[in-house]
Amino acid sequence: MTNKHENQHDKAENPNWTKFAIAHRMNRPVLLFSLAWVFSVVLPWRPSFAESNTVDRLWESSLNSARSCETAFNENTRSASLCVLGDGINSLFDKGIGLAEEQGKETFGENFRITGDMNWSPDVGSTGGLDMVTPFSFAGDDGLAAVRSASFMQQGVTRWRDGFGAMRNDLRHGVVHRFRLSDRPDSDILGVSSFYLHSTEHGHEVLALGLDWFGRWGTGELRYFAPTTGWRTVRSGHEERPLEGVELGTRLNLTTTVDLSVTGYRWEAEDGSGDMNRGARMGINWRPHPWLTFDTTWDGGNDDDAMAAGLHLSIPLGPRTKKPRWEWFGVAGSGNSGSADMYQAVPDIGRIRVASRSAQVPVSDNQQVTARFVEPSVGSGESVNVEVMVAEPAQDDITVIVRLEPGDGAPAAVAGEDFVDEPVETIISKGTVSTVISIPLIRNDGMQEPRSLGVTVSVAS
Repeated sequence: MTNKHENQHDKAENPNWTKFAIAHRMNRPVLLFSLAWVFSVVLPWRPSFAESNTVDRLWESSLNSARSCETAFNENTRSASLCVLGDGINSLFDKGIGLAEEQGKETFGENFRITGDMNWSPDVGSTGGLDMVTPFSFAGDDGLAAVRSASFMQQGVTRWRDGFGAMRNDLRHGVVHRFRLSDRPDSDILGVSSFYLHSTEHGHEVLALGLDWFGRWGTGELRYFAPTTGWRTVRSGHEERPLEGVELGTRLNLTTTVDLSVTGYRWEAEDGSGDMNRGARMGINWRPHPWLTFDTTWDGGNDDDAMAAGLHLSIPLGPRTKKPRWEWFGVAGSGNSGSADMYQAVPDIGRIRVASRSAQVPVSDNQQVTARFVEPSVGSGESVNVEVMVAEPAQDDITVIVRLEPGDGAPAAVAGEDFVDEPVETIISKGTVSTVISIPLIRNDGMQEPRSLGVTVSVAS
């Protein structure tokens, strides 16, 4: 049979249903994360937010950084590189987030803050996170030592890449309350928290409850993750659901740059069997520089033990009072609970852990072939990805014919100018429900506005 593809959204609600253009390329998860970046970096530059004295300070700081880097270039390449890395990233992130915090503090009080980081490691690649802390009390405190209790809202997003290479964005919204265990200004701190986690791509939802402890020699935490959604189809022939789990851990500060962490856990198995995995993790982290971490971890689960070592580059976002510097092995016993931040964002509330299995779909003899564009828009001259699907797993290999055609939107794409009007064959393999085919488009430098594109699919005779 032949099926005319018209996107997932109703054309009446979205008249530009099949636009492919050079400029419009952002999907919803990327847009959500970008909005957070816009809030933290771009909004502070609006004239209504940035007062003249703030702009003057930023301009003066930029000039000072430029002069220092110019001197470094005259010395040697290594010094110049370190200067650009340090001052350049400071200016891009610290100043932007710092100005956003400055405006937030004017509205929500001195304890408002925006924190986050960008990370890269060989095993997981690049990830990122951003959190905003909004205190319930808008009144400023006379000093951290005088704070006996704190209540705030925490909102954030974690952006990460799964094992299939797909980018994901997990949002979190929570409330936190912390209090000191005695009237002493340097006494230990106990905190309780409740978070709602949501996956923007697949709709997974999790309730995360926690306890936190801050003391002179380290921290402790108890986390319980309770999923509130079940199995969902996330890709061809695969389903996912969030996992239930509990973790109890402590982190001891051996020095200001070396810490020892021990965590016991109980998590559902990631194969979807429902079995519970119990085990413990132990790790040693060395952070000689605020942006560089070396770690070694031992993980003893149900089946066998595992050892791992890693090198992590982490560039924190947020204001700093001084430039990052090397501290090597640090100093022992220099911390105390009085220096613990009552309003710091709750850690370890990041991405949603999921179980995965093959989609459980009943088989029938009636095969209906359909197609859809994977992206809402692509650029002229790029490749358009088309997903061809059947309602149930194929009993045998199915050869299908895919063909691009002008769309129903105005203006419509033109065969020979925007795409090649020739059939393309692909196969839906036995036991699967879909396949994705990439079809190159013709580069049209004379295109003045986005054009609509359609697709038809049929089973080869």
